[in-house]
Amino acid sequence: MDSNKLLTTFFSDSEAFIERLNAVFLQLEREPENRDLIEQAFRWAHSLKSESSYMDYDGLTRTAGQLEGELEALRKGLKTVTPTGLDHLFSLLDECQQRLEQVKKGTGGAVKESMEGGPSSEASRGSWEEEFTGFEKSLLREARERGELLYQAICELDSDTPLKFVKAYLLINNLELLVNVIRIDPPLDRLKEEDFDRITFLFSSGVGEAEIQQALNVDQVSRVHLRLLRYNQLSGTKSTSHRDTDEPAGDPEPEAFAPAEDNDKETAPGGVEKSRGEETPVSPGDQGGPLRIAPSKVDQLMAYMDEMRLKLHRLGEKAQAGAAGSEETGDLDQIRRLMGGMESALREMRMAPLGESLGSLPRLVRDLGRKAGKESRFIISGGDIRADKRITDLLTEPLTHLIRNALDHGIETPEERRRAGKEPQGLITLAIDSEEDYLVFTVSDDGRGIRREDIVAEAVRQGLPEDPGADILHYLAQPGFSTCSEVSSLSGRGLGLDLISRRITKEAGGKLSMETREGLGTSFIIRIPKGFQPRGLLLFKSGGDVYALPSGTVSEVLALEDDSLSRDDGGGYTFSGLPLYTPQGRCFAGTEPPRGKTVLILSHLSQQSGLLIDEVLFEQEIPPDQMTLGRELQPFVHEIYLGGDKKDYLYLDPSFQV
Repeated sequence: MDSNKLLTTFFSDSEAFIERLNAVFLQLEREPENRDLIEQAFRWAHSLKSESSYMDYDGLTRTAGQLEGELEALRKGLKTVTPTGLDHLFSLLDECQQRLEQVKKGTGGAVKESMEGGPSSEASRGSWEEEFTGFEKSLLREARERGELLYQAICELDSDTPLKFVKAYLLINNLELLVNVIRIDPPLDRLKEEDFDRITFLFSSGVGEAEIQQALNVDQVSRVHLRLLRYNQLSGTKSTSHRDTDEPAGDPEPEAFAPAEDNDKETAPGGVEKSRGEETPVSPGDQGGPLRIAPSKVDQLMAYMDEMRLKLHRLGEKAQAGAAGSEETGDLDQIRRLMGGMESALREMRMAPLGESLGSLPRLVRDLGRKAGKESRFIISGGDIRADKRITDLLTEPLTHLIRNALDHGIETPEERRRAGKEPQGLITLAIDSEEDYLVFTVSDDGRGIRREDIVAEAVRQGLPEDPGADILHYLAQPGFSTCSEVSSLSGRGLGLDLISRRITKEAGGKLSMETREGLGTSFIIRIPKGFQPRGLLLFKSGGDVYALPSGTVSEVLALEDDSLSRDDGGGYTFSGLPLYTPQGRCFAGTEPPRGKTVLILSHLSQQSGLLIDEVLFEQEIPPDQMTLGRELQPFVHEIYLGGDKKDYLYLDPSFQV
């Protein structure tokens, strides 16, 4: 077999083995006497070890062998399933996941680095010479136990950046949604007072470097140095154990990238664990199941479709200019229909049961609950509902944040629950429903609930104005608002819920609401339009130029009739009562009426307007992490880069109407 195909098969198999083992261990925690589960886990651990050995990845082979040995002892009755024993199994499985990610990085030509061992580099320590606090040490220890990689990121700001602390706050928010930030230099409490040209982060991560780069891709950040560290490079974090690696150790040079030009850098996929949901029974798996197609391949096919549509559009224009006959026109129409069918098939390929992409959440609840000293179980319902996989890609972080909040703020300790007459074990649920126009994700807990009086009092104490008509969510979603006096390993920095609210409402065009009853629990409800397509762009012509804007902001496309325009009291043109714009700005009454044939009805940030254009070209879908805006050529009009390549059309920010 070709070496590349062999590697692809190995990675696919190994990820599947780890996913199934994770699901089995979660189920085994509920059914410790189930011998069939132990047998399944043993077979998959053995397969993981055998394939790793065949590929000569010694470190992964040894760890998988240790896992196999523990399961062999359970098979033979030499050991029994206990909470401590399961913790050890999960730890070995996490180490297998970590070693697999190291293998991927080595194979992909990325940084070859070990978690431990190898010479220390003073340059790698960055600004971490100060003694770590007890809390920071615990974050490092927990990150290491989870098998996350350790990074340092140095962000250099333009010297003329105004309000640098605001830019730093944006960087912090972006990272907090993606990774586990351990230390920031300058510290948060000194950002407003200090004049700084760089901000340095120490964080652990289980996601790929491409996602980290995207989080740091912020305007006026001129340069970013991203470095993979070893835990033993930081004083006070060394371990007495030693893990071999599948790649040689070394001290890589800092890797610099410019925010708009390096989006095409290849990095290894992130080490996010995948497991099945609570309600999904574990079986040996559909070994001969559906054909696996990487999302990037579907994106590539869609990109070809976009180029074909653009070429077809130009052919149509030439045909009209040359007064093409009915036969040629019919051929073009037939090609358009065929392309529409191909596009529908490609979109269907993106559809998957929602529960498959959210399978890591039960493990998250288990691990965080144990760290917080709380007993809780997690149930997913509705996981068989199919939707575009990119919807779950967008919602994974918001849902994870809401679940962490439920554990930290909602679920009580076993003692508190007993005193309240509840079962000592709390319950957190994720219910997925399909309504007429929306997909609905509801995160609920049966905890203490939220008292409005407490939230309002804390908001006033933090300087927020009291609004008698506002609901609790209005305060909770304010930037920086937090009810925690101290930062914990679960929450407390006041970063997150405001970003979650903005992501759901502005990026996805959805709705976020909340219901709570004191002493009974809280629910957060996310509604996402079924037709939501992440990063969809609608391309159109206006005045000889081609523009693009988010397709989710376009609610209707209407023809402009001679008598459909009127004027408001300020002299501006309106269309069906809505203010009328062009990409150059508001249309006001002048010597000539506005030119155009089509009106796009836009809905953005609770505002509606009409955009007068010449014609709609087509809709283009792009990977969520590929779009970057360049220079602003005029108000709300930007250059646009896709995958690092500058496009020959312009981006129109729909905020022009707000």
